[in-house]
Amino acid sequence: MSSCGLTADSFLTDDIVDLAMAKTKNWAMSQIDAKLKELSRKSKHSGGLISFDYKSSHSRYISAPSAE
Repeated sequence: MSSCGLTADSFLTDDIVDLAMAKTKNWAMSQIDAKLKELSRKSKHSGGLISFDYKSSHSRYISAPSAE
């Protein structure tokens, strides 16, 4: 139901949803990456029995929606 005459089940196209998901994934992965780097750095300098190295394998990639 629409007062302007337009009807649609959803105003979010698949391209918009895909772009939002890609941006969300990149943000989440960058947050996880930062925390793991911090934890790795702290474990090296703590002098404790346990330490680990972390190397990020996440690459940032956001694709623009295709114009069809």
